[in-house]
Amino acid sequence: MVSVSNCEGDHPDGGPLSLTQAKKLFAFSHAYGVEIDAIEFMNEPNMMDMSGAPAGYTPADYARDQDILYTWVREHYPECLLVGPCTTGDPSLAGPESKGFGAGIGSLAKTCTTQELLEGTKVKLDVFSYHYYNGISERMASVMPDAHWDAKLAHSDAYLAVASDYAKAHVPLRDQFVPDGQMWVTESGDAGGGGDTWASTYLDVLRTLNELGSFCEITDGVIFHNTLASSDYGFLEHGSFRPRPNYFAVLLWNRLMGTTVYGCSVPKREGVHIYCHSRRDRKPGVVYLLINNSLIDAVPVELPEEAQRYTLSAKTMRSSVMQLNGKDLSVSGICEIPELVPERQEAGIVSLAPGSCTFFVI
Repeated sequence: MVSVSNCEGDHPDGGPLSLTQAKKLFAFSHAYGVEIDAIEFMNEPNMMDMSGAPAGYTPADYARDQDILYTWVREHYPECLLVGPCTTGDPSLAGPESKGFGAGIGSLAKTCTTQELLEGTKVKLDVFSYHYYNGISERMASVMPDAHWDAKLAHSDAYLAVASDYAKAHVPLRDQFVPDGQMWVTESGDAGGGGDTWASTYLDVLRTLNELGSFCEITDGVIFHNTLASSDYGFLEHGSFRPRPNYFAVLLWNRLMGTTVYGCSVPKREGVHIYCHSRRDRKPGVVYLLINNSLIDAVPVELPEEAQRYTLSAKTMRSSVMQLNGKDLSVSGICEIPELVPERQEAGIVSLAPGSCTFFVI
C-alpha cells in the first residue's frame, strides 16, 4: 500500500491536485513488475497543515482531490484498493478519557473530522482506515501531557482498552462511508512520537496481543504496525536487527490464531483478557489466548482437554528478552530464529503466572 504527496508542489497553479507524481509512482511500480495493491490519498489529512497540505487547504479541497486521484486509479488500475481516510486523533471521537484518541493534537495543529473529510467525496472507498496509538511517548509528554500514559499503567485494563475503544468508535464511520467494508489500522504502535521506552520490552507485549485479539472481535481487517526496524516500537532493534519481544509475540499470533473468531463462553473479568480463534493450521479445534495482565495475582483456568501450551513471560516486565515456556527467545550468531516449540499441557486446572500471555492450542 502506498500514499501520494499532497503538498504545495502538487498544486502548481494553486488549484486541484496534479497527478504528475502519482502517475510516476504507479508507472514505476508497474514497470518493475510489482503492482500496487492499495492506496491512501495522503497521510493523516485531518491535521491538514501538519500533514503537509497547502496553506489554507480545506476538507472540501480534500474531497475534491481524493476524487481526482481515485477516479484515475480506478480507471487505470482497477485492481488497486481505494483506502481512506487514515485520520488520527479525530476530535469528534474524543471524550474525557481520550488519551489514545489523540488528546492534545488540536493544540499542535488545526484539525477537522473524518465526517468533514469524506462527506463531500463521490468515489466510494473499498476500505475504511484510521491510525491508532495507545497514547503519546515520553519524549512528547511535555507538549501533550493529557495523551501520555505512565509506565506504571501500561498493564492496566484501562490502558489495554484503548485499542478496542478506538476501533468501536470508528465502526459507525466505517458503516456510513464504506458499508460492509473492511476496517484497517494503517499505522499503529504503543505511542505516537517514536514510542515509549518500554515499547521494546516485554511489557508492551500485553498491549500488542490484546490489540490483535480485541480488534478481531470488533471487525475484519488488517493492522499495519509502525515500524519494522526504527524507533522504540520497531519489531527489530535498530542497527542490529535483533528481534524484540513484540516480534516473537506477533510471529506466534500469526502461526497459531486462525481467521475464524469465536465468542468466549468465559465472561471477561478484570485483569484477564481471553480470545478464541480457529487453528491457523486448519485442523479441527481452537486456540485460546489468555492474557493475565495482573502483575500480582496468578489466574487459575480449567482446560477441558490436553493442549499445546505456549506461555510468554520475562524475568522482569521491562526486560528486552522474552521467554517462551521459561526459555529465552533470542537469535543465534547467524541470526537464525529459534524454534517456537510448545509444551504438552494436561487437562485440568492450570495456573497462569502474573503478567504472562499464554496460547493454548486444543
